[in-house]
Order: sequence, then C-alpha cells, then structure tokens
Amino acid sequence: MPIAQTPAQKRAVEAILRKVQDYLDMRYEQVRRLNPKLESIWEDVCWQQMTSLHLSLSNDKSFGPVRCHVGETLLGDDLRKAGEFFIPTAQVNVLGEIVEEREADTARTAGILEIHDMRSMFRAIDPSLERLVTLVQTYIWWDLPDAADLARFDKKEAIIKAISRDGISPEAAAAYREPLGLVKDPTKEQVLEYEGKILQKTVGSFNFRRGGEPGYRIIVAREHAGADDPDTLIDMLHNQKNMLKALRKGKPLDSQLAEQFARGLNCEPAEVTPELAIETLEKAVNTNRRRLCDALTGKRTGTQYDYKNRQLGRLKEHLAKLNEEHSLGLSL
Repeated sequence: MPIAQTPAQKRAVEAILRKVQDYLDMRYEQVRRLNPKLESIWEDVCWQQMTSLHLSLSNDKSFGPVRCHVGETLLGDDLRKAGEFFIPTAQVNVLGEIVEEREADTARTAGILEIHDMRSMFRAIDPSLERLVTLVQTYIWWDLPDAADLARFDKKEAIIKAISRDGISPEAAAAYREPLGLVKDPTKEQVLEYEGKILQKTVGSFNFRRGGEPGYRIIVAREHAGADDPDTLIDMLHNQKNMLKALRKGKPLDSQLAEQFARGLNCEPAEVTPELAIETLEKAVNTNRRRLCDALTGKRTGTQYDYKNRQLGRLKEHLAKLNEEHSLGLSL
C-alpha cells in the first residue's frame, strides 16, 4: 500500500532524490573511468537503491511524541532536527535504511531466507556485485546531507522570489508568527529576512562538511575540454594512419612534410627523421583514438576538480546575489 503523503511532502522527497541522483551520476563518471566493466550493471543497482531511498524519505520518524515526515523535515527550517537523521547513534537516524549491515555470523540469519537484502540478492547473482551494492549505498549515505541542503536552498530561493514578487498573504504571514516569535503577523520584510537566514544557515551547513571531508569522499569531476567532432576525428585518423602506413613502407619525407612535423615538434626540418615522424604519428593516432572514443560515448575529459567545492562557490555567489536583489539583510 502506498504511503499517504501531502503534495508538499511528495515534492520534498522528489527534490532530494533529484539532487542525490545528480551526485550518483557524477560519481559514475569517475567509477566508469576507473572500472569500465561496471557500466552494464551500474544503472540497475542505482535504480534499486534510489527506490529504497524514496521509501525511507517518504516515511515518518518519531521525535518524542511527535511524528515527522523525513523528506519534509530535511527541507524544513530546523536544521538541527534535520541533522539528527545523519547521527548514527540518534533514534531517528536513517543509516541502517540506506547502508545495510553485514551479518556478523551465520547464526545471525538462522531461520531467515538466504536472500534477504540487496547485498545477498546481488551476491547470489555474482559474489563480486555485493561490493558494488555496498559502494552505491555508501555513496548515497555520504551525499544525502548535501543533497538535502541543495534542495532546501532551491525551495527557500523560490519562496523568497515569490514573496518579493507577489507579497505575502495573511494566511501565509500567520504561519510565520511562531518561528519569528511574534504575536502579530510579520511584515514582508521580516519574512524575507527570516527566509534569508535559513538560506545562510543552509550554505553554512554545506560549507561545514567541506572542511572535514576526507579525500576518499570527494567527487572528482572533470572540466569539459570542448566537444570534439567525431567526423573530423575520423578524417584526421584516416589521414594519419595512411601517412603512418606509407612511412613504415619506406616512403621518403619530402620537404613539405618535414616542415609540417618540424612545426609540431618545435625543431628544424633537417632534424626530422623518418623514425621520428613515425614515432610522432603513432602518438598522435593513439591520442586521437581516445578522443574519438570520448566524443562518441560522451565521456567527460579535461582537468579534474572537486565537484562539491565548486558547488559551494556557486552557492555563496548565489546567496550574495539574492541578498542584494531581495534585501535579505544578511551580513556576508
């Protein structure tokens, strides 16, 4: 039976899932570079783990006598309460729902079906796949707090823009009395300042995790070095291979060809020997083969960078822009 959720709760869950999926897509680029053999199974494992995460975010957790929807709380104003989901010792933590525990021994699962979780299911297909399941589950656990911060930032930005554009209704203003500690309805300016502070805390939360992030958790992304045209590369490879074939068969280097190699090698034409030309062409052919493969598969190339640190820089810039455009009153 589907879990009953309000439209706002469903939107919160979907917003977080989109951010987690973005992180998984970025991590996949690195995984594929390191182990291309995982490409065929990656999507199936991720889809099942994301389905499981969807269920976890859609559930309620008890904070004392009060039950709170997980996804809605993660995007809510109380960042302390949202953070409790990620404290392994907290009663409401979701670690066990995302990263399955390993069986301590065979006695622990006595009387239970041999296939009883994601790990055991994929282990039954191929023992090596169990490690991939663990990897994806761990990725999700690492990235979920950041995904929640990003989704909350988007939500608050939309609220700020809507209030700036349309003002605030009496019903909406009344909902801000308690968090602002007011008896009367707050003004539009007070609400904007309040929402701005939540934005600032959200960026601070995202920033705090970057400071203590171990190297093995970093998402290593690559700059786009510019898309190569496959047809151009095919023509280039064809010409290079024909030239290489001719030189290997003993074709002499004419002056025009020697000058062409000399420009590329930054030397005098007289220094270009057939052996040097063959060596240069072999390197060029290998390089262009890789470029063609990248162009045909859409593989990212270019200089590496820390994906989340790049996001942090953009969040700070965006916060400063919102503060200026909507008079949020923040000291940045």
